[in-house]
Amino acid sequence: MAGKSKAKNPVVIGAIIVSALALVGLGAYARFVPNANRIPEEFRRSESNSAQTQRVSDPLPDPSPSQPKPVTVLRPKMVGDDLKFDEAKEAIPPKQNGMVFAVNQFLSGLDAVPKSARLLSAEVKGGIAELNFNEALVAGYGTEDEMIIVEGILRTMAQFEGVDAVQFQVNKAALDTLGGIDLSTPQKVIR
Repeated sequence: MAGKSKAKNPVVIGAIIVSALALVGLGAYARFVPNANRIPEEFRRSESNSAQTQRVSDPLPDPSPSQPKPVTVLRPKMVGDDLKFDEAKEAIPPKQNGMVFAVNQFLSGLDAVPKSARLLSAEVKGGIAELNFNEALVAGYGTEDEMIIVEGILRTMAQFEGVDAVQFQVNKAALDTLGGIDLSTPQKVIR
């Protein structure tokens, strides 16, 4: 019998080595292949099935999160006596509100607006977007500049779903006028 076990030793050792290499290869594949930690949609459990089973751990986050929808940034131009707007699509930077980004991009393209003028926050309540600007927005403007600022903001906000009107604020207080333009009530967006 001793002779037979010596003959099987190289076979057993070879099988162990092959198994170990297979495990190392599988581990390397799972570690280095992109999206190897994602389960394809067609193989995922439906919500009704997953509710019946107890989860052992949270699922891994998607390694390639979808990009947010770009926003339209407006640039005013006068065509004869008519105010027109050029449109450009721009990606929203991570962790930034799309409304705030789009309005600030619009304001930054206006020569009449101080560079320090900023929309600080935007909150939609019942179809009305409350836009909270810093005090730099209320600098003195000419009538044409006032019209460009207000119309540009109203057109910019029209791209956002659920926004029907805009309430202008400065430091969380209602802005009643911008020069000669009455802003005491919510202004309808311009579509």
